[in-house]
Amino acid sequence: MTTRGRLTTMLDPVTKDNIEDALLAYSPTLRKKIEAGLKGIRENRTMLLADYKATRAKKKMVRVSKKRSGVVSNSSA
Repeated sequence: MTTRGRLTTMLDPVTKDNIEDALLAYSPTLRKKIEAGLKGIRENRTMLLADYKATRAKKKMVRVSKKRSGVVSNSSA
């Protein structure tokens, strides 16, 4: 579809087979997250998967213990 001769809308069929490709191509939020990750890699800000899992496990333990003790948190970790 065009407005004053310029392309403004494009209809592209999406099937269950290519939904991931469509999301990667057209989602600005997802593209920003991917770009941020690639920037971190270029700047050598990486960590081992085992270290990441250990960090996540510690955060989960803190959330569980707070939940059990009745402490309410507004953070979404």
